[in-house]
Amino acid sequence: MATGVKQTHVKGSKVNMNFLSELAKKCKAEENVIQKIKNANTARNVQEIILENNIEGFFDLICLEVYKQMRGHSENKIPIEIILFNFDGNVLARYPKQ
Repeated sequence: MATGVKQTHVKGSKVNMNFLSELAKKCKAEENVIQKIKNANTARNVQEIILENNIEGFFDLICLEVYKQMRGHSENKIPIEIILFNFDGNVLARYPKQ
């Protein structure tokens, strides 16, 4: 969603690992972590890499990018809150922050 893909659970939908690696780079991730992200197979794999390496701010950036995309998609007509959670239902980040 952060790259403008609105239907993420359909056949043919792909996760843009280069985009995610660029976000990690903005968060000052080390080069080996960036390479791991580029070679990841799934978004869940990227989440694991981020958590294992304590990359601060990564999930916040994802939420911000999703927010920007969805605000544009909705033509700024409705309020939007982005909540990113893991597979256990724990909140990883949100935008706007509360």
